[in-house]
Amino acid sequence: MSKYIKPESTEHQLEVLVTGATGNQGGAVARKLIDRGHTVRVFTRKPESYKAKQLEKLGAVVYKGDFEDVLTIENAMEGVDAVFAMTTPYERGVRSEVKQGFLLGKTANSLRIKHFVYSSVSNADKHSGIPHFKSKYEIEKFVINTDINYTIIRPTYFMENFLNPQMLSKINEGILTLPMIPERNLQMISIETIADFVVYILEHRENFLKQSIDIASDSIAGNEVANILSEINGHKIEYVRLSYDQISSKSDYVIKMYKWLNEIGFDVDIQSLHKRYPEISWPRFDEWAKHRQWNDIRKPIMQKVI
Repeated sequence: MSKYIKPESTEHQLEVLVTGATGNQGGAVARKLIDRGHTVRVFTRKPESYKAKQLEKLGAVVYKGDFEDVLTIENAMEGVDAVFAMTTPYERGVRSEVKQGFLLGKTANSLRIKHFVYSSVSNADKHSGIPHFKSKYEIEKFVINTDINYTIIRPTYFMENFLNPQMLSKINEGILTLPMIPERNLQMISIETIADFVVYILEHRENFLKQSIDIASDSIAGNEVANILSEINGHKIEYVRLSYDQISSKSDYVIKMYKWLNEIGFDVDIQSLHKRYPEISWPRFDEWAKHRQWNDIRKPIMQKVI
């Protein structure tokens, strides 16, 4: 789906440390870098995990470490050309996320890393009151106030959220559930597109230094998503809005996020963004969804549910 085609040879091969590489976003960035001929280091607490081993088979060098252990961060980071950094509140909370980001930024600064790309979240700087938006903005501010040659990307809602097992099991039953107003547009982007853009940034470093860029591919309402999935899957899928109390995690920051998305929402200038970077494909949701193997994905999930 990407328009950003691999050249016959990479003029300037990079060595890049990718954090979060055993997750979806970091993994996509790592694989894309490897595919384009770059050297990739992977930083993970679980080098024996299946995803780490798969990246190792592709050619990545796996470093064992912890986001809160500066010595292991230094060991993995020393000597690289660039760092792709991402942080998460989902394992240890937002306070830990801020600490992770500070340590990654501080280490990159002390080692004089040439390029530090941090993946934040769209509108992190808009005082939304969402805890995991605020934590990422704290990291942004820290990075900006160092001497690091940084680029900050701010993705919107992930299209891949529709592929999580709980949502897919409901789709199998003919229901798409979200705590969003049915007609309320939600800006979104695929993880593959994020990876394309990150690699493009890394390969065109001089054009992106000291910039923060909000990114999205499409803006689409929940009822439209249900219609698209109905057509692709060959059966009627009804959109059902969840109450905030019905959100499976019921975590405070997830509830606050959906309230904000309903009342305010992301505000990426999608048309200008796509015009500015025509090298990236920026697929719409329907284009992305058509390339997913929904039938293949459904089978193991149905077995789990049963």
